[in-house]
Amino acid sequence: MTTLRGYLELLHKHTPFEDERSQRFVSIALTMVDRLTRMTSELLDVSRLQSGKFSLSLELIQLDELIRQTVELVQSTAPDWEIEVELPDAPLKAKVDPMRIQQVFFNLLLNAVNYSGSEEQIQIRLAAEGECAVIQVQDHGMGIPEDAHSDIFNRFFQGERGTGSSHRGLGLGLYISREIVVAHQGEISVESIPGEGTTFTVRIPLRHEGE
Repeated sequence: MTTLRGYLELLHKHTPFEDERSQRFVSIALTMVDRLTRMTSELLDVSRLQSGKFSLSLELIQLDELIRQTVELVQSTAPDWEIEVELPDAPLKAKVDPMRIQQVFFNLLLNAVNYSGSEEQIQIRLAAEGECAVIQVQDHGMGIPEDAHSDIFNRFFQGERGTGSSHRGLGLGLYISREIVVAHQGEISVESIPGEGTTFTVRIPLRHEGE
């Protein structure tokens, strides 16, 4: 996949800009490669989780900086969506696997994009609550029916898509996100009202100076 993407990027770079049709086809191919790469990565993660080979590489990091980086990454793939970021005045630190926790943030933000329209703002908030960092991702899209709340963290569960994406994934993102959060001794929950939007809340332990 990496090699294929590299060749497509070269083709996109060297295709004359006046050839709009070819540019569009290459852009579509790049998007499909990215989607296939994500699907492959998700299937590998599920295999690791089921075989007990899923492990974390823990580091003490600033969660606010990781959130900023993740928002920039999502905005590069969904430039039409406005993502509002609310961060505390003082940095919040946690001992986490940065790549895995970023994967959780990315999954939740991409989920918000997929289930809402570009005219609907998305928020991501970080705050301290006791000994935990609390991260909330909120959209104002179609929401989730109450009878589906208990299923959304199950493998291969897929809800009805909003206007954010016509592409259906494998239904593994939220399952993997829950397993990552639990592996960090945290928890993830959802609140949603059909027609009004959805809020996912992640809680993970904080680390203080000297710990």
